[in-house]
Amino acid sequence: MGTGYNRNDSSNNIADGNVINASDLDGEFDAIVNAFKTDGHSHDGTSAEGAAIVKVGPAQQLEISATALSPATTNTLDLGGSDKQFKDLYLDGTANLDNISADAANVIGAVTMGSTLSVVGAASVGGSLGVSGNASVDGSLSIGGTFNFATANVTGSLGISDSVSVGTTLSVISNTSVGGTFTVTGNASGAGTLDVKGAASVGGATTITGAISGASTFAVKGNSSVGGTLKVTGNQENSGTLEAIGNTSVGGTLTVTNTIIAKDEIGAVGNASVGGTLTVTNDYVGLDRFDNVGAASVGGSFVLTGDIDVAGGISGTGTLDIRQNASVGGTLTVTNNQANAGTLSVIGAASVGGTLGITGNASITGTLAITDEFTFATANSTGNLGILKNASVGGTFHIQGNTSAQGTLNVKGAVSVASTLGVEGDITNGAGNLTINPATQIVEVKGDGSSVDGQIQLNCRDNSHGQKVMAQPHSEGVTNEMLLPKGANSTLVSEAGTATITNKTYLDVDGNLRAVPKSRNLATQLGTAAGTDTGNFIMLTGTASSTQTLVLTKDVFSAGDIFTVLNTNYGGKTAAAVTTFSAAQLNTCFVAGAETSTALVTLAYNGVASVLFIDSSACVITGNVS
Repeated sequence: MGTGYNRNDSSNNIADGNVINASDLDGEFDAIVNAFKTDGHSHDGTSAEGAAIVKVGPAQQLEISATALSPATTNTLDLGGSDKQFKDLYLDGTANLDNISADAANVIGAVTMGSTLSVVGAASVGGSLGVSGNASVDGSLSIGGTFNFATANVTGSLGISDSVSVGTTLSVISNTSVGGTFTVTGNASGAGTLDVKGAASVGGATTITGAISGASTFAVKGNSSVGGTLKVTGNQENSGTLEAIGNTSVGGTLTVTNTIIAKDEIGAVGNASVGGTLTVTNDYVGLDRFDNVGAASVGGSFVLTGDIDVAGGISGTGTLDIRQNASVGGTLTVTNNQANAGTLSVIGAASVGGTLGITGNASITGTLAITDEFTFATANSTGNLGILKNASVGGTFHIQGNTSAQGTLNVKGAVSVASTLGVEGDITNGAGNLTINPATQIVEVKGDGSSVDGQIQLNCRDNSHGQKVMAQPHSEGVTNEMLLPKGANSTLVSEAGTATITNKTYLDVDGNLRAVPKSRNLATQLGTAAGTDTGNFIMLTGTASSTQTLVLTKDVFSAGDIFTVLNTNYGGKTAAAVTTFSAAQLNTCFVAGAETSTALVTLAYNGVASVLFIDSSACVITGNVS
């Protein structure tokens, strides 16, 4: 405490009507000087110290009480200025500010503001930060407790140990880390990463240039754009479009009302539901059901443990592996393999660049094109089926369009093809015979339209050689039927090979080749051989003594034609009746064994003679002749 001021004129010389000496005034001035020396005085209200000072300033605009330092009128007095600034501000309690504009802020405890927070540098709050208005931080913002404000803009990093609640927009230029719940009523944007340990809910759009990671649910009411990896341990809900440049990993359910665009991989442990289009540049891995209202495009592998239901089309450049049922409302296009453990249903066309394997049934309303093998239980397709390699069907195979397989086609059940079935490999039935049951009961093998006729080849057991059954060439104009032999097991006869034929009756146009048929009876004295006699015999009959002559003429018979004449006693003919051949109209006629030609040859009684023509005007007669 200071010395204080005590009046020096104890005799009261300094008073009205008294003589005031110089010593009296000197004594008082000296007492005042002593009272205001360096140790000062306290103004503690005692008589020596003076009354307490409660107002300061030219207009007494600064008021001082026992608990507060306050302006006389609200919002009229500044603490320092832009040209004259205080050094450090130390507060042990709470700072309640309408607005803060700071180069940097480091608060150990909680901060609550009724209006705007503006920090030019970095801001650090050891406790909670609550701002009723907007928050703008040019540097990093680090908060040890919860973070509540209306709108926030941070040009640096945002690190929060507890929960975040933003009434409208959150904008962070760098990384964001939240230890608890992340709730933004409006939009959220960040140039760095977003890491949330608890649940995240954004009422508007989310745009993060870096990665997003969360330990719980991440819900966005608007669109989401992630420049890096999206990793959510819990559920991911998005009412708008989700676009991720890096990998996407969701530990729970993935629900997007609009479109998903992922420039790398997507992994979802729970169900996945997409209201619009799914576009993934790399792989998609899901452990539960996948529902997609629009089209789905996957640049890498598509692996799903549960069911898949896509109202639009599916296209992918990698493998499509579905462990349960698959339903596609549009076109299915897979550049690599497609594996399905359940049923595959495609409303449109289906194209698979690799192998298509389906444990259950397959139903496709459009065309199915497969560049590798095809394996499934039952298949139905209203369009065409094209397979570059093998196809295996465990049950019924029904195609309303064309079917083309460049490998083996193995069907355990029935096969129904409304149009063309083309197989470059084998058609097999592992359960038994391969049966064909067309409506006409006719199996038709076509020619190539120019030079190759229809044919069927039957191979030996080693498939090292085979025999073909071929149609007659087009030039023959043949349309007929051939019946296979009846009776016991037998072998077809070759017209070129050597074979022993037994137990057969041979016929030509005139009948059995073992029995020479009779062409006619000749009872007149004069008759002429005719072409109808070829291959037959003529029976000469007459009266007891009548002479009979058979005339041979030119240009009736050809080389190789032969007929037989029988001179019999039928009708009472006797040996006295002479029977002859007249060859006068031929160029030459030889009796077999003779050296010279003769014009008249006699046939003995009850004799038999055969006439063989060398050409149309020469013959040889053998038998009972002279």
